[in-house]
Amino acid sequence: MNDTLNDTLNATERQNLGLIADDKVKIVDVVELYDWTVGNIWARGNVPSVTLIEYQQTSQSMIQSIKYWLTQGRQLGEQLGETIWNVFSNSDKHGIVNNLTNIAASSSPSEPYKGLYIAKKTGNVYRFPYLNSYHHNITNSWGDNKGFIGELVEEFALKAARTLYPSAGIETQRAWEGTTQATYDIEFQLLNTVNTSNILKNRDLVNRLINSNLAWRINSLAAVPPVLYEIDIPNIRHSPAAIVQNLVVTNLGHMDKEGIPDAYNVVLSIQELIIETRQIFAGATGRGSKVSAITPDLLPSEGLVQNQGDDFVGPLSPE
Repeated sequence: MNDTLNDTLNATERQNLGLIADDKVKIVDVVELYDWTVGNIWARGNVPSVTLIEYQQTSQSMIQSIKYWLTQGRQLGEQLGETIWNVFSNSDKHGIVNNLTNIAASSSPSEPYKGLYIAKKTGNVYRFPYLNSYHHNITNSWGDNKGFIGELVEEFALKAARTLYPSAGIETQRAWEGTTQATYDIEFQLLNTVNTSNILKNRDLVNRLINSNLAWRINSLAAVPPVLYEIDIPNIRHSPAAIVQNLVVTNLGHMDKEGIPDAYNVVLSIQELIIETRQIFAGATGRGSKVSAITPDLLPSEGLVQNQGDDFVGPLSPE
């Protein structure tokens, strides 16, 4: 297989996979341009919304990611190795502290996830109504911070203490182990009975979402995974990298012989891939710059995604 997956596919395969030409940007503004409610159109500007920018990992981008982590691991290993050597050789204590500080500062605090994911922008940008009550649900985990030496010391101290007291226990320092990654639903309906001219447009959107969240089988051994998303819920959340963990499309009401129901109910269950940090939250609430975790692996011509933010030009049907 060639280095760039895009070069091995014909036009139909590129479209199926979502790797589109730079003049085929597909921006879908469901809030303003789709029948998801029978309410007045003029009132939709006040509806909370969520924006999803779609990325596709390819064989080339996955190889680049592996190279990135091998490089990061080598550099970190060299720094840690030097620090450990200084510890056991009783070297300058200030130098040890400086080495640990340099390791902790090896990545920029403003871009701590740069290069974590490398993917191509597919050109699909979605704006959905966000009517979920979910805001935040933070669960932190703290565990014992002892290590091998700490366990030996604790065991010795406990045995010594129990020779003097009927019961003994040691309070140990605990260290932060992590925060659970956020999960939440984006749910909306696409109505086929308000304006029959929108039936095909609704079906196209449903099919596009299903297609993007399926893997692309290259051969019996290899496959390209479903897409990644960068997600923004203004003033609530910003996810630098997320996936649709579960996509459920339900037919509502009567269904005709063409398989078109009165309405589709669409639920995208989002799984964020990165633990929310203070930098990410600051970007989401406008108190800082938005953090990036997906480095665009651009197709030959840049600018695949245009008109981001509030300037949505409406849906473009694939050819």
